[in-house]
Amino acid sequence: MTAASSGTSLRGSRSTGEQNFTSETERINASRSLTHGIPSHPSQEQKLEFYGDGDFWLFEDTNLIEGAKFKPSPEEKQQAKDKLLKEYLDEWHANQHLDEQLPRSLQAGNVSAAPQGRVKSLYTLGSPGSGSPGLRSIEGSCFPGVRVYSKEHRSNGWRHDPVAWIANGDWFWHPRMASASVTKDDASADEEYPCSDEGQKLPPWEYTAPWLKSLHSTETTYVPAIRKSALSRLSQEKRLTEALADLSYEKNNPSKMQDLVSPLGLNVVGAAKFEGSWDEGVQVSYLLQDPKTLDCRLTFQGTDSWQDGWTDGAAFAVPFCGLTQRGENCCTLAPLKCTGTCKPKGPNDAFVHMGFRNQLRRMTSTATFQKNIHSRLPSCRNVELFGHSLGGAMAELYTACAERSLKQGDFGYEDYEKIGWTKGIAKQLAVDASFH
Repeated sequence: MTAASSGTSLRGSRSTGEQNFTSETERINASRSLTHGIPSHPSQEQKLEFYGDGDFWLFEDTNLIEGAKFKPSPEEKQQAKDKLLKEYLDEWHANQHLDEQLPRSLQAGNVSAAPQGRVKSLYTLGSPGSGSPGLRSIEGSCFPGVRVYSKEHRSNGWRHDPVAWIANGDWFWHPRMASASVTKDDASADEEYPCSDEGQKLPPWEYTAPWLKSLHSTETTYVPAIRKSALSRLSQEKRLTEALADLSYEKNNPSKMQDLVSPLGLNVVGAAKFEGSWDEGVQVSYLLQDPKTLDCRLTFQGTDSWQDGWTDGAAFAVPFCGLTQRGENCCTLAPLKCTGTCKPKGPNDAFVHMGFRNQLRRMTSTATFQKNIHSRLPSCRNVELFGHSLGGAMAELYTACAERSLKQGDFGYEDYEKIGWTKGIAKQLAVDASFH
């Protein structure tokens, strides 16, 4: 999930007035018209109306984070925001002084002829936009898989999972890949959208209330909607969606997850945990394998704490894993005074959301991730990724990074070395449902 801190766009906004679509077709057509030139954006007033008091939306007045044990004081909230802002400003100034005269091979990743591991399929539910511009495959083609977002028809037209469009307000867009919209009430209204530039901006920002935050729930919306859906792109995911959603959030009893996935013909062959801190949320990942096909599935956890809310709110555009060139900043003249989608130098490059990047770095930097998951990827015949909400955004960044064949000394190698892998001989991995 994502939001702009302090109720304002970190890189500017543009008001074009309210739009009230009466049908999904009108909404899609309107979104397509916005892809030519600068897209439509909410005004500061519209954002404040949505964010409420300006504190990392959704967490002030809903139960999206159930049973959260930690509720920060106003002072702690401000301290967390100040820390994130300082991190971004320090990184921006450092990038401004990096040597831009290095050869391209030391600036950004290039395709390699080595047997490089890549993500075979990316499956996300209710993920926010993660890139500016939206992430693109290094060849300029489409990422494999499907991005799913939910919707519900109301008297004022179709309403969508707000997490799927809220990042648009800070110029973060979705990866270039196929997508699908689903509803739990009427499967005949489900729609598939082919991979396209236009699809990266779906669903568009919703200017008028109500904003149906319940549409973000896996239990009450995504799982039942996908179970009922007749869309061909979701046919292979139906039987796994509920288990993947439940497993991806399990932080305390990983051993029970083997009992959950075993009836589906899968084994838990790796588990990892980032323990978190007062301002960083706990994060877990699981590696599953089908012992017959030797295919693997890697999961990332979605927003589940106040600390995750601060991560979601860090909507600053930053470099990651060689997806941009050395010395590039989205805001070229001043760190907080640019407007619009970033314009990196490379044709398929992108800046990424700082909060999502940071949480992925925290996870992949743990000893348990490197030992229990990363080291085992070469034994997978194929690797597929799953994530809901924040977990979906992390899965997107992971997929894009894995494509960048970087070597030591390349810009972004510090990220790639924890994510990229070389394909080995596929073999059956032992069951290992432990964070140790």
